[in-house]
Amino acid sequence: VVGRTLGEFDQYQLPLFLTATPPVAQNLARLHNLAPAIAPRQTAAATRAHLALINARVRQHNQALSPRVTALTAQLQRALEPIVKKGQFVITHGDYQASNTVYNLRRKKAGIIDFAETAQFDPAHDVATFLINARKNYALIAPRSFIAAVERRFLNAYYATAKPSVARLVRQHLDLFTIRTCLDLIATLSVF
Repeated sequence: VVGRTLGEFDQYQLPLFLTATPPVAQNLARLHNLAPAIAPRQTAAATRAHLALINARVRQHNQALSPRVTALTAQLQRALEPIVKKGQFVITHGDYQASNTVYNLRRKKAGIIDFAETAQFDPAHDVATFLINARKNYALIAPRSFIAAVERRFLNAYYATAKPSVARLVRQHLDLFTIRTCLDLIATLSVF
């Protein structure tokens, strides 16, 4: 196979995943460096609706966890509201994870696929989505040191490629969007 999505890499190909991580991060930074005029803009109302959907899913499928998720989404909403209103946005992929990145093994080049969720939003959303999903996908088959190395390589390559203003936004907001991404996973996993 010449190229495949990173989501197809299994435990025997962990070194390839590690090799592919910097070009994947650089591509995301290049996307974020573009002027954000061509994508729909994320709004405070859309952010509130997204967090309400998380609450509804968890309430429906996991009542024991629901009060904690409700409290956490309320705190997250208060923290994200000024960020979204300020609107220092870039073009974001919206679902940047291993299954939406391709890597050409021969050329050692990465690409991005599936732009259905593209919007003007905070770049930390894409970075958090990639990192949390990589952690989720490889937690059972890779040692913690591997996951830490992926995260280090990804962030180092991203920060080296991103414009300083974009890198600053990610550094400032990554923790909040990591929480948001974890809540998305909790809501999704509550259904099963």
